[in-house]
Amino acid sequence: MIVQYDGVVIVHGTDTMADTASAVAMLLGPLPKPAVLTGSQKPLDEPRTDARSNLIAAALVATLPVPEVTIAMGSHALRGARATKRDAWGFDAFDSQNQDALVELGLGVISRRTFGRLRPSRRTTIASSRVCSPCDSRDSIQSSCAAR
Repeated sequence: MIVQYDGVVIVHGTDTMADTASAVAMLLGPLPKPAVLTGSQKPLDEPRTDARSNLIAAALVATLPVPEVTIAMGSHALRGARATKRDAWGFDAFDSQNQDALVELGLGVISRRTFGRLRPSRRTTIASSRVCSPCDSRDSIQSSCAAR
């Protein structure tokens, strides 16, 4: 039951993340809590990976009052129904034409929705349900998969 959690984080391969985010946003409609998709451009076991920072950013965005499907990658969180992958080689791989980022993730956290600074809720609970399938070599967070 989602009521007991601050939000949901979904770890996903980046090639089809925008499609999944859009589909989930359209299928679920208005949400009571954030649902945040994230992934990485480089595998977790590589020296210059973005996997850790993206996962931390997604967990942070999941605690903010942004009750919709978002993609948290790089330095921002985008509306899931509007995001597209624009760069296969950069860490800020996703963009949203004609739509500003919902949350800017820098030294501080700035929400463009409320035009103010946000703080995560004091009590943050992160639950893990590990579901794994054989990983495709193109998926970025493949090293965390138990099927390897």
